[in-house]
Amino acid sequence: MLLNARFRTSPRRGAVLLMTLLVTGMLALASLSFSSSVNSQVGLARNEVSTLHAELAAESALEYARRQLLLDPLWQGTDTFGIQIADGIFFTVTRDDQESSNVVPSEAVLTLEGRKEGFSLQRLQAAIAVDPGDPLRDKALSVLGGGMRGANIEIEGDALVVDAPGYLFDYRKGRRWVAANFSPYGVQMSRLRINGKLWKCSNKIYGPPERESRLNRSLHAPGWDFSGWEKPGPGRRIFKHPKELKNLILQETAVVILKPGAQLLLANVQLRGGLIILLDSPSASSSTPRNIIIMRGRCKIGTKGSKNKIGLLAPGCRIKAKNGRHQIFGMNLWHSVQHLRRTHCDGLTIVLNNALDLRDSRFRYDQTVAEDPPSGIEFFGALPAVKINDVNEVY
Repeated sequence: MLLNARFRTSPRRGAVLLMTLLVTGMLALASLSFSSSVNSQVGLARNEVSTLHAELAAESALEYARRQLLLDPLWQGTDTFGIQIADGIFFTVTRDDQESSNVVPSEAVLTLEGRKEGFSLQRLQAAIAVDPGDPLRDKALSVLGGGMRGANIEIEGDALVVDAPGYLFDYRKGRRWVAANFSPYGVQMSRLRINGKLWKCSNKIYGPPERESRLNRSLHAPGWDFSGWEKPGPGRRIFKHPKELKNLILQETAVVILKPGAQLLLANVQLRGGLIILLDSPSASSSTPRNIIIMRGRCKIGTKGSKNKIGLLAPGCRIKAKNGRHQIFGMNLWHSVQHLRRTHCDGLTIVLNNALDLRDSRFRYDQTVAEDPPSGIEFFGALPAVKINDVNEVY
């Protein structure tokens, strides 16, 4: 009897076992539910991250398109593979309009797609106003005659060399514009240090490809008319037929009238108001210079931050610097350059023909000069610009 009682199951123990089974089952169900919820939340978070990646890729596409249109108003977008910005994250840009122009302002209509591979897609449509402007206005140095040769040149900004024929035009709406006489020298430079890009018109490669771009558009040399400077007035001093200017410190703008074929020597001068060399015709230009300007000693022409923005305006003159050190601030417009040494040009420099034998010199871009050029200088257009008019999400 005692043995049988020992192994008899108690009703209380059965109830505890049943309760244990119920609690265990509920915990298992709760665990499964929690696991499913966690997996669902992880999936939602993953989708949200993928969507965010796609949105950021689409925004990157918009900024990329804006920059490309600023460089090339005719840009038609990326290829079908797009551009990868991170592992599995891409964007594509497709141009939808047919109104592109590299001469007059237009509006680019673009479809921008950002995608996270295998997960999400973000599509935008943007309308961007594109003003091609004048490509000569955002370059530190522009050489329009086909050739730039020299050594040890530093350019702080972009440079442009028209190294192929057919890109320069001299007529627009009845105005007279100057076309340079093209000579196919190309770019022959050693130790050219440029912190921007070298723009050229041909397919030739002159240096590291990442530092070069091709300009696929027409160009116009700036027009000029200095006839208003030939009469006496405030802020100027007129010099008639001088052979040299030496040891002169002048606050006003120096206006020089030279006979055809004459040379002008500048030696140790400080022409703080800039220097203008007058021509017989407002837009006369030829393959040979009308006059030659030679700088010696230490010459300083123009003033940094000056309101009149005049550096050395001599569209009929070949510029030479045989020795010494020279500084020129403001807008420079020259017929050609030959044998230029140790010269620092700070502002905007345009050479209508060739720039040969440049050495140990620096050209620096100053946007304030480009935005407000001196009186008597007329560019083909404003500074290149783009503006985002509208952006919408496309479903």
